[in-house]
Amino acid sequence: MAGLPEARLLEALIAVSGARSVLEIGTFTGVGALAMAGALPADGRMVTIERDPENAAAARRHIAASPLADRIALIEGDALETLPRLPGRPTGASVISVSPSLRSRRPRTT
Repeated sequence: MAGLPEARLLEALIAVSGARSVLEIGTFTGVGALAMAGALPADGRMVTIERDPENAAAARRHIAASPLADRIALIEGDALETLPRLPGRPTGASVISVSPSLRSRRPRTT
């Protein structure tokens, strides 16, 4: 998420598509998650994954202070490692948002 114009675009896409679930990879401060959650119906759900502990802590504070907190599940961890362990079908979300900074990232090798 880069800013307010992008947040408004995602809100519009979610609203017009009738999406009921969103998967976000790369939460940063939670602003995008809050914008997208706000466009979901009251029973909509959002899962957002953030790898950086400092970003996750900031996002957790912002989400907790919002009336939309009950729609958002924030998971701290590496998405490549976390996604296969999530219950249900997270990749079956109506909308999937991936941070531009993560699109070219390769899996870690040990």
